[in-house]
Amino acid sequence: MAGFAKPEIRLAQPPGWFDQLAALLSRELAPSSRKLRTALRMTTIATLGAGLITSCHVNNQLGTYIVWLLVGAGPMMDPRKALAFLIAEGFALAASVLMAGILVESPWLLLPFLFAVISLTTYIGTTFKLGAGLLLIQVVCIDTFYSVVFAPDEIGWAAAGIFGGSVIAFGTLVLFDNWLWPDLGEELLLESLGTSVARDRSRLLAAANYYFDRQHTPRPPLPPPTSDLPSHMNLLNRAAAEGVSAHRQAILLAAITRVARIGLEVDRLTLMARQNVPGQVRAMVRPEIQATVEAIATVFDEMARELPTHVAVGSDKTPPASRTRARSAMDALSARVVQVRPVYIRIASPAELENFADFTDSLAALTREIEHLLDEPPQPPATASSNNAAQRSTDAPDPALVRYSLKVGVCVVLGYLVGIVDQRPELNTILTTVIITALPTYGAALRKMNLRIVGAFVGGLISLLTIIIVTPNFSTLPSYLIAVFVVFYISAYCSLSSGRVSYAGKQIGTTFALVFTGLSPALDVYTPLWRIWAILLGTLVVAIVTLMWWPEYAGDSLLPRLRKVIRDTLSIVPGGSASNTEDE
Repeated sequence: MAGFAKPEIRLAQPPGWFDQLAALLSRELAPSSRKLRTALRMTTIATLGAGLITSCHVNNQLGTYIVWLLVGAGPMMDPRKALAFLIAEGFALAASVLMAGILVESPWLLLPFLFAVISLTTYIGTTFKLGAGLLLIQVVCIDTFYSVVFAPDEIGWAAAGIFGGSVIAFGTLVLFDNWLWPDLGEELLLESLGTSVARDRSRLLAAANYYFDRQHTPRPPLPPPTSDLPSHMNLLNRAAAEGVSAHRQAILLAAITRVARIGLEVDRLTLMARQNVPGQVRAMVRPEIQATVEAIATVFDEMARELPTHVAVGSDKTPPASRTRARSAMDALSARVVQVRPVYIRIASPAELENFADFTDSLAALTREIEHLLDEPPQPPATASSNNAAQRSTDAPDPALVRYSLKVGVCVVLGYLVGIVDQRPELNTILTTVIITALPTYGAALRKMNLRIVGAFVGGLISLLTIIIVTPNFSTLPSYLIAVFVVFYISAYCSLSSGRVSYAGKQIGTTFALVFTGLSPALDVYTPLWRIWAILLGTLVVAIVTLMWWPEYAGDSLLPRLRKVIRDTLSIVPGGSASNTEDE
């Protein structure tokens, strides 16, 4: 037995992928005041909306899901927009009840009808960026066509219940977004920009420390394969939808592009610092490099504290003293490099020279980015533009978007057939999964499917544990609302991370909302299990269509999209087809 206590025996080290996953989750789920506050807001709205739907005895399986789908899914919901969506949903539900009753006896007509409607609405929603509102209309209408097979005499009452739940959900969201607890996109964007700059400052200092002291400083991690630019642009679009002026949009866009360029240069500098090359050259100019890095880090610190409140503009103004010091430090570094170049050029290897040149080039690029304030765009003209202004020519339908819409229609038809053949009413979640998971390109669909499976697995476990714990011990609505609040808060907090894991966090709450319906004791545990299984079946259907039968690779659609961007850019320059006067 003593042999088991030998000091030579050691536990195996965790695999590399586990370390990477742990580092990713620790970075993505790091707490912040904004995330905690936003998660609390989302959870409060969703819990209150679900409680109101249950208290009003609105009988439908999608009540809690409708509220959770709308919370945090887009810009602040104004009353006019909410009313427009409700009117559209009312007409769509009425038409769905009518058409479902007519076509249920003719499946050979029902399936082509579903294919045409889903493909058309997907194309319209993607073109006009209608977001969660149109997704909700698609979900509730397709649920009517699914339910008519199993309960044809109840589809009218089911549609009325769905519409009632939508009214309560939209009303709750409008109340919070406009009066009780508004959370504007511009404020979120400015705070996110400040967070990005603060993170870039930490990465800059970590890379510089490792560049000079490899023995006592941990090696900086590889730059992430994604950036904050997509999330920042989404927040900018949200701010524009909430009524931010064109002049303010231009300022915010300039701030976003500057932060993106800073992040790219810090990525490049980190890669150079990680390279294993001799350090003779860097040792000759170490004081100057350290002074430059410290000066740049000081400016980053000021920007990180300033951006959440305002964006400083005016390139012709005298820059702050910290930016002037950064330029002076960079000039001193350049002068020192010129001074010692005759020495190090004779002793350094080509790899070391290239590494040193790239490192200092990144420092020079960072200095150029921060030495001046942003350019202020011109103010819009006081007079309104003329009505006879030339309009852009209407582009032909995007072939990639058409193919994507057709694929969504095919996936919905196949998912519908799977549910009907299995003769399980609970498998209607297949159709919801299909509509949400099917994305235009191979990589995007694969990534979202993986995140949805992870979120569905975690959400399913939490749902089953909640049913096992809550159902035998509690029977009042407040106890179920507390359980909903806890699960929704976890889901909302996880969904506020970057795009690498955010959808999995949102899916935890989505699975819980679909499984834990009714906010009442679950007497049959098999129904929740069927709904979880339906999520996996829907994901499988999308995988077969988008990954195996009809893949659409992002590389194939890149050049056509770039050509469209160039055409649009040329059309808005002075003298282009979309320009009218100099002011416009």
